[in-house]
Amino acid sequence: YLFQAPITFYTQKEQWDMAPGMTGGFNSRFSRVIETECITCHNGLPDLVAGSVNKYSAVPLGIDCERCHGPGSVHVSRIAAGISVDTANDIDYSIVNPRHLSTELQNDLCFRCHLQGVNVLHPGADYADFKPGMRIKDFWNIFLPRFDGKNDQFLMASQADRMVQSKCFISSGKMSCITCHNPHISVKETTVAQFNKPCKDCHTGPNNDCTEVLSARKLSNDDCSGCHIPKSGSIDIPHVSISDHKIQVPGREAEKPEGRFTGLVALTDDQISPVNKARGYLRYFESYVSERSMLDSAAYWLQQGQKDPLYGPTEIHLLFLKNQYGAVTERAAKMVVDKVDAWTAYRIGESWMMQQNAEKALPWLSRAVEILPLNMDFNLKLGSAFYVAGETDKALERFRFICSEDPLYEKAWMNTAACLLLQGDLNGAESALLKAIALDPDYLQARVTLTDLYLKKRQRSDAGKMLQYLDAYHAQEPIVAELRRRYRSL
Repeated sequence: YLFQAPITFYTQKEQWDMAPGMTGGFNSRFSRVIETECITCHNGLPDLVAGSVNKYSAVPLGIDCERCHGPGSVHVSRIAAGISVDTANDIDYSIVNPRHLSTELQNDLCFRCHLQGVNVLHPGADYADFKPGMRIKDFWNIFLPRFDGKNDQFLMASQADRMVQSKCFISSGKMSCITCHNPHISVKETTVAQFNKPCKDCHTGPNNDCTEVLSARKLSNDDCSGCHIPKSGSIDIPHVSISDHKIQVPGREAEKPEGRFTGLVALTDDQISPVNKARGYLRYFESYVSERSMLDSAAYWLQQGQKDPLYGPTEIHLLFLKNQYGAVTERAAKMVVDKVDAWTAYRIGESWMMQQNAEKALPWLSRAVEILPLNMDFNLKLGSAFYVAGETDKALERFRFICSEDPLYEKAWMNTAACLLLQGDLNGAESALLKAIALDPDYLQARVTLTDLYLKKRQRSDAGKMLQYLDAYHAQEPIVAELRRRYRSL
């Protein structure tokens, strides 16, 4: 099971700091799962264990040749057999060479990881399905926000989004990332002359001369890219400097009024269904901008696609994000449990839980676990439903499965302790609580429960040690005051 550490090393400035998204009260410690959406760009393709979202049987140690050239087994076997192609005169069709792909397919290959936006998978698709030479739109759509004024702020991996807004890209019709970049040579090792060559190859003749004053051109050594593709920061990653790939005359963007959000556009496909537009807004709400207007936009597009097979699951998703749990379960009454996808089943089950009805939640949560048996969050929720429904043995079985499968999941240890307490196994509960606290020293519920257990067992010294921590970091909690009162009267 792979998780992201809450700190990272920023190579440009050679310093450690919190990982992106871990500041501002959003530090999830070591519980941010690394799913295929992330790791298939930040690494070579791993082997995902079926039924999981972040368990891998093998993980490469870096980005490899196959990320750009596709599966290489056929190519290797042909070479090993002495079968070769003179690539100076012919194309070797046993391996993908991006140079021989169309401009669209070249860009899709680069856009896979350099077009950061809101990714919305097609049903049944996975991020590992895309291979060089394929179209992204056959597997998922990528949505980006658009603004009617100034648009000079962008994400780290926004090179593709910025490039397609450039007049150079729009007018040429044939610009791809490898027009300027050699993927085998680092940008740090690429000379200014090499970067400027594509500019000068296209901008020829007297009408295409640079209009900057000669003195300024001399001062910058006629550096086209340095002027028209300036360095900038990003709005999502600290301590980095990236090139703004929106090729433009310097200063013009700053002259525009402040940008107003006008909506999402799909950069992967210009024929997006209304329901998929709605799905884009829902994902944008969950990932970037949690404003009610995003849900309103999703509802607007959703209503235009009521005959779409994805309408039902998307409506459930929308109502769930609106916290309209009664409406979710009302719609679910028209659905068949064993026909829905994992996330729809989970949302329906959780909606029943929010309405204090664990019995009706159980079949839906069981369906979610049936599809993704190694999704530990789904398993935890199913175990909790069993617990609330009074089926302690089944709950304990589920929590123990999580603890054996992913021993670093502190919530599973906490819930295991809760079951053992109900069964009267105080020593077993104490052991589970200590494991939960070892994994997350600031786990308030675990510390409170363990303090309560020590007080019930009249272990005053152990209870006192727990209270020292609680007084230091959670003194404002009413339950801590109650535990302190009981401790003093012991």
